[in-house]
Amino acid sequence: MKKITLILSLFLFKISFSQSKLENLGSTINSTNSEIRPTLSADGKILYFVVEQSKSKKGKKKSINKQEVWFSSMNDDGTWAQAKKCSEPINRSKSHNAVFWSSTDGSQILIRGSYSNGKYIGRGFSFCKKTENGWSQPESLKIKGYNTLSVDEYDGAFLTNDGKTLLLYLSQEKNSWLNDLYVSQQQNENEWSFPQKIISDSISIDDYDEIAPYMAADGVTMYFSSDRPGGYGGYDIWMTKKLDDTWLHWTTPVNVGDSVNSDNWEAYFTLDAKAEYGYLATSRNSIGEIDICKIKLSENQKPKAVALLQGKVYNADNNQLISNVEITTEIEGSNNLIPLKIENEIFKTILPYGNKYIITAKGEGFELFTQTVDLSKLAPYQEMHNDIFLQPVKKVVPDSSITDSLNAIQNSMVEVLDSNVIDSKIKEEKKNKSQKSGKQKKEQDISAKSKSNSEKIKGKSQNEKSDVIENQVSIPTDEKGNSQKSKSKNNNLEGKNKNQKADSDKSAKSKSNSEKLKEKNRKEKVQGVDTEISILNDEKGNSQKSESENNNSEGKNRKQKNETDKSDSPKAIDINQAIKEDVEKGDIITVNNILFDFAKSSLKKTSYKELNKVVKLMKQNVAVKIELSAHTDNVGSAKYNLTLSKARAKSSRKYLISKGISSKRISSKGHGERKPIASNKTAKGRKQNRRVEIKVISSN
Repeated sequence: MKKITLILSLFLFKISFSQSKLENLGSTINSTNSEIRPTLSADGKILYFVVEQSKSKKGKKKSINKQEVWFSSMNDDGTWAQAKKCSEPINRSKSHNAVFWSSTDGSQILIRGSYSNGKYIGRGFSFCKKTENGWSQPESLKIKGYNTLSVDEYDGAFLTNDGKTLLLYLSQEKNSWLNDLYVSQQQNENEWSFPQKIISDSISIDDYDEIAPYMAADGVTMYFSSDRPGGYGGYDIWMTKKLDDTWLHWTTPVNVGDSVNSDNWEAYFTLDAKAEYGYLATSRNSIGEIDICKIKLSENQKPKAVALLQGKVYNADNNQLISNVEITTEIEGSNNLIPLKIENEIFKTILPYGNKYIITAKGEGFELFTQTVDLSKLAPYQEMHNDIFLQPVKKVVPDSSITDSLNAIQNSMVEVLDSNVIDSKIKEEKKNKSQKSGKQKKEQDISAKSKSNSEKIKGKSQNEKSDVIENQVSIPTDEKGNSQKSKSKNNNLEGKNKNQKADSDKSAKSKSNSEKLKEKNRKEKVQGVDTEISILNDEKGNSQKSESENNNSEGKNRKQKNETDKSDSPKAIDINQAIKEDVEKGDIITVNNILFDFAKSSLKKTSYKELNKVVKLMKQNVAVKIELSAHTDNVGSAKYNLTLSKARAKSSRKYLISKGISSKRISSKGHGERKPIASNKTAKGRKQNRRVEIKVISSN
């Protein structure tokens, strides 16, 4: 009774959708063999699929001899080029090969089989990464308990857009064709949790087969194939919605309808980038046993729309491409960072509508870049081109005026120190001079006293003829010869003494001259320093006076210049002021808060208020003709900025015309980044440079 109730409930969710024609992809993809498991790149331009060779009958369970992966690229006209067989390491197994998933940027694929160092080690799944020389050797995903859980011949997987959740199908019974759906979460870089069976709301049910889960880019809608009751016969495509982040709770599956499904075999559903077409493998109207076809979907069959964001990373100073950059995206406030990779100089990511996203980029030697992308409002699929410009880290250079002031202070300190040293030396020399002068005076006093005593003794000896004097005088009178000899000797001694005295006088005189010269030099030096300090003080005073005079002169000149500019230049006023007064030819009117959609020229609704002020101005002054000028900052290439500014100026002009202003009264011009009014080195300056101005070209 329980099984009957379940079958009846499933029939209630068989919905009839609008009919569209199923299109076979043709002979460039399909052959007399079976082509199954289509896997599309995020932009829908690369198609991987499996060519299966078997001996079974059409649409039945079959004995498979070999499965190989092929690929094709989309032509400019939307058709597919002739498919080519993938080489190793994608086609490595001798029997079963498959590509289950391709990353948004195309740099990674998920393939069948578990590999280590390029060697097949058993059941499971592996990543291959794109390199300059092709695909890297596959490396296994370490899924806890997978080898003991999945024991039947068939299994498969799909990786979600953020690369963090694996949707699996497998069987826990050998020789069973009945698979169920499981979920495994990434725990570390290459480690995954033990798979949990999804049993919510009849996702996996007993006695029926659920295979080939595909998660749409919106992160909510899942498609899978099943032979459960409620279908059109054989295997059908079913759709369900995720209810929470546990990945275990889902809405009751809905059959996508008879435009996709039939009484034949349909499986391996996937979507193109816009979710406009669904791709699947079906045995309906096939060239071989099973072919890959596509069908245009109705709104009820589609997931929520997404945006494909892509761009390049540049050095903001020289517009050179940068590749060694870490880029992440996250839903605002979620702290769930999703890394983006640069492939062929381009990064790509898919962003579902309904959220605001934070884009972050960082590279060595560059400032951190962050940007908010607002996709909170639902909209159709769009491809957004958003280049990132990183500002190099600037070395801090002190302000020249500060440097000059520091140097002046340092020089003044040196001068003060030198002055103190000189003053100290002067004091020391004065002290030495004083001591020397005192010593010389003392010596002179002693010499004078000695001379006085000598004269007294001489006078006394002459009068009293003391014994000492007699003895000294009697020597030359004893014998004449001896007296002469002694006299000669004395004369020689006297001459010698006289010479010594002369030398001593000469030395003293020389010493005195030297000291006088030294003293003179010292005085000159001190005098020079005193003069230098005096001049410094004078210059400081004069400098202040001169600076004051210069400031007065400069202020006077500036005033004169401003008066001249005022008389010769047009007025620069904002739109609110312009409405209140008369405008004249040449006046520049600034209009604030004219905003545009992200990286586009389409006006945001918040801009209408400001532009309506321009409409009011034009209606008040019916003779006025204007030129709308759009300006940008220097983020982006000059060519891109010029093109964007022209488009934005035209968009503003178009709005004014729609409000009844004659097109003959409005011209538009884009200047790009060529006329900045502030520095582009700061966020504030760049914001000022992103502006729309109105120039009055005629007021009569």
